[in-house]
Amino acid sequence: MVGVPHASTLAGRIMPGPMMKTASRFLAYGVVGWAVDRAFTTVTRSRRQGRVVRPNAELALIPIYGLALPLFGPVHAAIWPAPVALRAAIYGIGFIAAEYAIARAAKGAFGRAPWDYAGARWSIHGHTRLDYLPLWAIAGLALERVHGRRTTQLPGAGGHQPPSSSPHERRP
Repeated sequence: MVGVPHASTLAGRIMPGPMMKTASRFLAYGVVGWAVDRAFTTVTRSRRQGRVVRPNAELALIPIYGLALPLFGPVHAAIWPAPVALRAAIYGIGFIAAEYAIARAAKGAFGRAPWDYAGARWSIHGHTRLDYLPLWAIAGLALERVHGRRTTQLPGAGGHQPPSSSPHERRP
């Protein structure tokens, strides 16, 4: 009887090792970002409406959040030696800029953005909210820990080995 190749063997033929790892990390970043977004959106809408609301799927957000891998990696590597407060500020501003640019591009290409903050007090053209800057800063610092543990010198991913005094290093 002829054996059927395992799915990972087939995937390896379609995408070589490093490319497969990068693609799986891209998907992981996308799914985690999507899940956090859906949880945050559901909680804030539920509070605002005074009742529990069901989250909507918005699966188109997965590739958008997946962009955190190739965009975050090089920034993280470049600013790693900076103090935590400066890194947090850079992440917050970077995420706000990315959110604005993605929403603007999507609106231009498809006629609507994946999110709409129109009417919010600190909204910029309905594409981003400046009051979310501290949340994005915290998200960036949290992503440092995830990125530092998950990325090991992938080409283009901005992976690096943190210094031995790094909080990313696991001690035996």
